Parts: sequence; C-alpha cells; structure tokens
Amino acid sequence: MCESFLCGLHLAFECYRDWRIRYETMIISIMFIAVIYYIHGVKRYTTRNIHVTLFVIISLMGFLPGFHWYALHGGWSNGFVQQFFPRLFVLYGILGVGTFAYLTKFPERFFPGYFDFIFASHQIWHFASLGAFIWWYQNGIDLLQYRLSNPCSTPEI
Repeated sequence: MCESFLCGLHLAFECYRDWRIRYETMIISIMFIAVIYYIHGVKRYTTRNIHVTLFVIISLMGFLPGFHWYALHGGWSNGFVQQFFPRLFVLYGILGVGTFAYLTKFPERFFPGYFDFIFASHQIWHFASLGAFIWWYQNGIDLLQYRLSNPCSTPEI
C-alpha cells in the first residue's frame, strides 16, 4: 500500500516539491507505525477490528493529499484535475466494494454454505484490492505520460 501512495504522491506533486516531501514523509511515518503495530499486535493477539480500523484510516489518508492537490491546481477548471481527480474516486470505489464485502462478510453471511470456497468475502476483498492496484498502476502510467508531455511550468510553492 505504501508504494501506491508514494508513486501517486510523487507524480501528482512533482511541481510542488515541498508538499511532496511533506506528504511522502507523512505516509512513510504512518506506514512505519502500522508495521510496528502489526508486529506487536500479532504477538498480543489483538482483535481484527483494530487491524481493519487501522487499514481503513491508512486508506482514507489518501483523501488529504488528493483534495490538497485539487486545490493547488485551481480546482475543477483545470484540465489536469478534470482528467485525473475522478480517477481517485474510482480507486476508492473499488476498494470500498472490497472493504464492504470483507467487513460485512457478504455474501457468505446471507447465504451460508454457498460461498465457502469460491466468491467468499475475503476473496472479493482480494479481487477488489488487485483491481484497485491495477487501476492505480494504469493511472500512474497515464499520469507519468501526462507529466512527460506537460512538464512543470510554474515555480514550486
């Protein structure tokens, strides 16, 4: 997950070096704390709800730099924003479907015995995560191509 944040942040904030460094430092720090927590949490057999809550909080941290990026580029009137900002919501929509299935145990909770081996909530979560990473990868390539053809023309803020 950390590499996804860092790649997106690096390309999106390429023209805003100071903000890029701040956000990258924040994400790396949060991920470091999460790894330490998971190492100690597994040893202490902490509950699954804490793990899921931590995962959701880390995932939602992408909205802060996303909305800041939106504001730095002048909002919806900017073509760059119009092209890439909606893709962030598609990413979170895909992840949301997987997280919803995982947290609610859909479909096996409502159809006991039918989804024990195929299409269980945990598998849906993994498929959604894979789909989100593929989506993010493709958009990262598009963002990189955009940056290569439209280099930064404004001074760094």
